[in-house]
Amino acid sequence: DFGVAKATAQKLTEKTLFTELGVLIGTPEYMSPEQADLTGEDVDTRTDVYSLGVILYELLVGALPFDSKELRSGGYDGIRKKIREEDPHKPSTRLSTLGDRSTESAKCRGVDLPTLQRQLAGDLDWITMRALEKDRSRRYGSPMDFAADIERYLKHEPVLASPPSAIYRTRKFVRRHRVGVAVAATGLLVLLAFAATMTVQARRIALERDRANQELARADRIAKFMGGIVANARPAQIGETLREDLREILAGAHRATGMPEQEIQSAIESFDELFDEVSFTDASLRMIDRGILEPATTAIEEKLDDDPSLAALLYFRIATMYYRLAMYENAEACARAALELNRQLNGDEDRQSLKIANWLAAVLWRQQRYSEAEELALDTLDKGERLFGSEDVVVSWSLRRLGVIYGSQGRHEESNRMHERVLEASRRIHGEDSLNFLGAMNNLANGYYAVARYDEAESLYLEAIEGYRRKNQRYGIAETMGNVGNVQAVQGRLAEAEKSYLEGIEACRSHYGNDHHYTVNNILSLSKLYERQARFHDAAALRREATETRSRVLGPRHVDTVSATISLAAILRRLGRNEESRALLDRVRPFVREELARQKQTAESLQADVYDRNTYAWSMLTIEPIDLRDPSSALRFALAANEQTGYEDPGFLDTLALAYHLTGDTAKAVETLRRALSALPGEEKSRAEFEKRLSEFEAALDQGE
Repeated sequence: DFGVAKATAQKLTEKTLFTELGVLIGTPEYMSPEQADLTGEDVDTRTDVYSLGVILYELLVGALPFDSKELRSGGYDGIRKKIREEDPHKPSTRLSTLGDRSTESAKCRGVDLPTLQRQLAGDLDWITMRALEKDRSRRYGSPMDFAADIERYLKHEPVLASPPSAIYRTRKFVRRHRVGVAVAATGLLVLLAFAATMTVQARRIALERDRANQELARADRIAKFMGGIVANARPAQIGETLREDLREILAGAHRATGMPEQEIQSAIESFDELFDEVSFTDASLRMIDRGILEPATTAIEEKLDDDPSLAALLYFRIATMYYRLAMYENAEACARAALELNRQLNGDEDRQSLKIANWLAAVLWRQQRYSEAEELALDTLDKGERLFGSEDVVVSWSLRRLGVIYGSQGRHEESNRMHERVLEASRRIHGEDSLNFLGAMNNLANGYYAVARYDEAESLYLEAIEGYRRKNQRYGIAETMGNVGNVQAVQGRLAEAEKSYLEGIEACRSHYGNDHHYTVNNILSLSKLYERQARFHDAAALRREATETRSRVLGPRHVDTVSATISLAAILRRLGRNEESRALLDRVRPFVREELARQKQTAESLQADVYDRNTYAWSMLTIEPIDLRDPSSALRFALAANEQTGYEDPGFLDTLALAYHLTGDTAKAVETLRRALSALPGEEKSRAEFEKRLSEFEAALDQGE
């Protein structure tokens, strides 16, 4: 009856309160304050908003705002007073007052109790409580306005409802408790008189505190400034500049002695040959470390032992600099120092402590210490949800970190659940046009790609790119466009993939430069696409560029350089340029041995990408089969790489055939090579090479080898 009913054609129900004088007619549980007030005030559609608010409350919680027995126990005047003056609990809070009924209520709504409370907290609380405002001027103006705000919530748009201001709540409190407030005001005057005597002392303390805070803020700004300089430093460019400077210094020194120009050029060539295997990128990193970061760390240890808050702040800033330079062991040491100091000062449930701990989990993840990283991220997630609620940014950080950690371990379903929660939290906390939201969208797309949900992944990638374009964020386009190419390539849409890779390469060159790893990664992806299209010469040109760049930037021993070199050797083999291919493999042979010895691993764990797994499998079988403790592992590895492609690729089949042969199943090797030949495009040199190897395997099979 929306709070008021009239007995015209039938009697009122047993739940309806009715007075013989006809003053108060209706169901109190749904009655608005102005109906209960009996002041003669006009009642308009806003009273319907109140009654509809009660219905919404009951739908969400499974209980009325005011318990019926408690409401009616106060008698006629008690009912009116409670309706007019007492605010009901918010829906999310009301659940906790229901006892066992709350669990049943949640079950009826298809969720557990904590989930239901999280769902109600925030927008639904605000919408419901606005409809139930005692002051009708603060309610929705009509049921249509009420419905529109609910529709905004369902569309994940900002709602108009918001919590009442502190001033408004204070005014209501004073109105309800005039006598108590008067007494309190008198006491307050006495307290003010006492407080006046403490003003000078408090001001002195405040000045000291403010001075300390200002110094801390100033130090933070300086540290951020230095961190920005280090973050924008390009170690590869610095290394290349160092190499060129040394060459110029060498040439200048010889010219000063009157050495002929021809001899100077010969000396420079000798210099280049001598330092060919030196990574000047590593040298530049050492310069930054020893010239800036290491002295800064020493200064903190020696000069800030009496100021732990400043020391913690600076340790954390330096840790972020080390992280951006990929110097993860140093980053871990500084992060742990910052975390220990901050916990000593503020406890392990302080927001800054959780931020540092979450960031430390990222450092551990980068070092592939996944179990430690997961434990730390789960701890920050638990504390963040308990202390700040499920929609706090601390929780979002932890969820994002767990998603990445799970993904790196191949736990893709768990990873995707984390990223889905991050995306929704970012939508609500930061908005759909924020960089946080776009980054979360990209992470989730990566997760969908990993489990072959290609359409969903592509849709998210493209939506993220549009967002980056709106915000003119070239780096986002550069980092995401190659992912779009990967999705299109794996679905066989090769022309579209080529266009995406080319756009990604151009964006990377424009934003990061030719030597950046994003640029090189996109170049290698395009080369793999060209290989699938039998455009072997184009693929070889791109891989040569990538190999030379990585060798110059990272040095010839770096695992990424070795991977690119092996990939180049493989494509040259497809072109029949066997001597050049073998020369490249001979060059990286000692580095492969070192890597295997250092990591004590087989090729199965050196690279995650399916193409790289194939080139590593082939190189291990070709270069160092004796180093594999269990030769069958190379077979399993080649099989896994082949099966994941979903198509008959000659290069993959060639690797598989070699694995079969080396593990004693030459008959299977012959069968597999024949499949490779049938899938091979019309490249005469490659076909001749495949046919030659097939003949060798067939001869070995005839001889029983």
